[in-house]
Amino acid sequence: MQETHHFCFCIRRKISSIAESKSAQRVSSKHIYLRKKLNKKKEKKRSKEASEKLEKLMKEVHTDNIQVMKGLIYAKEDQLPLLKGDTETRDSIEVLRS
Repeated sequence: MQETHHFCFCIRRKISSIAESKSAQRVSSKHIYLRKKLNKKKEKKRSKEASEKLEKLMKEVHTDNIQVMKGLIYAKEDQLPLLKGDTETRDSIEVLRS
């Protein structure tokens, strides 16, 4: 009788462990799905904001095209977008003024 009780306990414990594992997999899968969905929404929002910024820039009057070029070229404010071919160094758009 004792062995039967112990055997049943072991089986219940194993089943519980399997159920917890499957549950953890479902939660992990759901987390990955939601993370991807959130990243897509963030990217869509950034794209919309960039489009609106460019549209606004195009409607404004400029004395030169530097602001428009910055809006079109800059990916990040702290990044120098132009590469000088002869020296292979980076430079700002401001060098195009001269």
